[in-house]
Amino acid sequence: LASYKILVCGGDGTVGWVLSCLDIVGQDAACNSPAIAPLPLGTGNDLARVLRWGSGYSSAEDPLAILKDVVAAEEVQLDRWTFVVRPDEEFKDETKLALELQTNASNTNEDNSIMIIMNNYFGIGIDADLSLDFHNARSENPSKFNSRLVS
Repeated sequence: LASYKILVCGGDGTVGWVLSCLDIVGQDAACNSPAIAPLPLGTGNDLARVLRWGSGYSSAEDPLAILKDVVAAEEVQLDRWTFVVRPDEEFKDETKLALELQTNASNTNEDNSIMIIMNNYFGIGIDADLSLDFHNARSENPSKFNSRLVS
């Protein structure tokens, strides 16, 4: 296909995963940079909110209307950053694996560096610390984070 759009059903992590898959196969595809639309089914859905797709999906919404909105939507550019981590000493195996799993990082290179691609935004300082705490809590207790609603 020369042109198509992708409806990504999930949260920010799912969008990041789909974009990383498109990075891998995109160079050989006829359409190497398709537009994506997030259907917000994740816990945070920050990207969907920023792109005005809403903060969450309601079962009352008509699926056909959503697909029509995707087709008619204006395309906007998404900020993405690529950076390379080059450690002073070799990563321990568990550190390397954790980086690769949690950041969609590519495998390490001969110089032991890891390339990481980030989408939407990144934080440093207190916001990054809070985000990491939330991520770790969700990883340790996924059953407690199966909804956007707090009970």
